[in-house]
Amino acid sequence: TIKSEKKRINTMEQLSAEIGVSRATLSKFFQDPALVRKSTSTKIAGLLETVDYVPNFLARNMNRKHTGLYGVVLPHLNDLFYMTMLREIERRAEELDFSVLIQNSHGDPQKEVRAVENLRSMNAEGVIVAPIGAEQNTPAFKRLSEDLPLVFVDARCPGLEKDFSFVGTDNSQSMKLMVDYLRRSGSAPKFLSMPSVNSNSKERELAYTQRMEEVGLKPEVINVPSTSQIWDFESHGYEVIRVLISDGLETDATILCANDRLAMGALRAANEAGLIGHSGT
Repeated sequence: TIKSEKKRINTMEQLSAEIGVSRATLSKFFQDPALVRKSTSTKIAGLLETVDYVPNFLARNMNRKHTGLYGVVLPHLNDLFYMTMLREIERRAEELDFSVLIQNSHGDPQKEVRAVENLRSMNAEGVIVAPIGAEQNTPAFKRLSEDLPLVFVDARCPGLEKDFSFVGTDNSQSMKLMVDYLRRSGSAPKFLSMPSVNSNSKERELAYTQRMEEVGLKPEVINVPSTSQIWDFESHGYEVIRVLISDGLETDATILCANDRLAMGALRAANEAGLIGHSGT
């Protein structure tokens, strides 16, 4: 093990004594070096190079009005969509010199609220939440939003559709476009629904049903309880379509899937059976 030759400093008080400036001056420096005189800033920066000291980020931000800290709460981290979204959030945050704290709710309503409360206690300036859509969390989100800006992404929270900023798919528009395309290019589409993990499940199924009825077609919803882990959409899509094929699913059937990952599993089952299928998201 290689030990650092730099002197270990554990507290701001020790650092203040080592450098020879007040603790208040150090706090200003860590907040923004421009807040102290240039000569003092240069002195502090130079001496910091000679010691082993890591500022306590949370303590340093506790009383700051602007912390540059933002939170992200996701229902499941092992998800390609959410990981891609998180990568873009972190990339943009880095460009703006922000810091991002990530919380995983594990699809649990209580953990979801607790995650937002934790971020508020850390003086986060705002939180991006991909909600699981639990109605029991609506009052808590409304309360937390009084002093913490919240933005919902991907899915909505029941009862707060008009009260919060939202970034996500217009399910009504997208389903209409896909139903119209698929009925022109093949047989009337059946709809493979997704497990009920957030608001998208009901919204997409309802949008499909409404559009089919509008154009005079009978909706056919494939709604099978998932035997896989709730976020394992690929396995769910694969198993459902594999069973349907073995039960005699028409070879020219058109399947409109509620999301991309369901479609991946469905296509794998169709390919294994030597079928050509249509998929939508």
